[in-house]
Amino acid sequence: MGLRIALACASPSDLRLLQRIIDGKQGNEIIWQTDNGLDVLQMARLDPPELLIMDLALPLLDSVQTTRRMMAEFPCAILIVSPSLGHQTQALAFDVLDAGALDVLRHPLKGPDCDRILLEKIASLDSFIHRTQKRQAGNTEHQHHASTVTHNHGNQESRGLLAIAASTGGPAALVQVLKGLGRNIPWPVVVVQHVDRRFSQGLAQWLGQQIPQPVQVAMEHTMLQSGNVYLAPSQTHLVITESQTLGYLPYNEQHHHVCPSADMFFHSLVAHWHGKAIGVLLTGMGRDGAEGLKAMRDHGWHTIAQDEKTSRVYGMPKAAVQLNAAVDVLALPQIPLNLRRHLGIRL
Repeated sequence: MGLRIALACASPSDLRLLQRIIDGKQGNEIIWQTDNGLDVLQMARLDPPELLIMDLALPLLDSVQTTRRMMAEFPCAILIVSPSLGHQTQALAFDVLDAGALDVLRHPLKGPDCDRILLEKIASLDSFIHRTQKRQAGNTEHQHHASTVTHNHGNQESRGLLAIAASTGGPAALVQVLKGLGRNIPWPVVVVQHVDRRFSQGLAQWLGQQIPQPVQVAMEHTMLQSGNVYLAPSQTHLVITESQTLGYLPYNEQHHHVCPSADMFFHSLVAHWHGKAIGVLLTGMGRDGAEGLKAMRDHGWHTIAQDEKTSRVYGMPKAAVQLNAAVDVLALPQIPLNLRRHLGIRL
């Protein structure tokens, strides 16, 4: 179908390269381009784009502030493109995601795959953007709240585990949920967040600066400790093993096209975890995690899906709702309150 795309990049050569790759391909049209953040706001006021592609290093108004202003004044899908991601730029990338950008792509501006990588990402965003526009134009009403709230288990003698999965828009949602739980979570927390494979360590560091709990990348054979947050690495699938420790399984595109897979982790919980568990599926593109969340609910565990209104992308939680996988379908601010009741954390 194609998108009306704006470009913001400090480097003139990078702007020319992005225009060459994108303009006219797959029906896409470059409507304007600029080299600074202030111009982004001025030009968006005159001609708002469907997709804004910009790099992290913008002068006059940085990428974080530009994203915040755009989402407040001229909301559109924002894709951040960066040719390199060092320690400092990774932290900045997550700040931009927190401000409202849909995704960050580490894009090699040279090489045989650079065109394909960027066009594939734009094509996936094209599908999402036009589905969203169609839904908004139709003004369709959806019923989101779940049927019945399960009994409040409070503190459990048996061991528990909180499993949370997210994709597009997930970092900001994770911060809100985990902040809302406070420092003393009685169970370990395992997070499966879809992220570029170069980002997992950076995400753990950034997340650890935003929330009160200690955060670490989940390592194989780790014994889970209550109150700790374990982030699935992005180059392999994370699972629970029969010995109740964390384990890795190799990426298999034929069975799970995303890595790490929330479905694989949720299903491994049902197969091997001896205690209780709660599953949460937050904002994200696609449907990963929906079937696994359904397996958790069928196993008798409490499950939650984020609602449409507060999801940046209502893909994964929508798929869970369609499968009747969620006991509760909640607005993002209500999720930590619900979890506190089920975990026995006093308000």
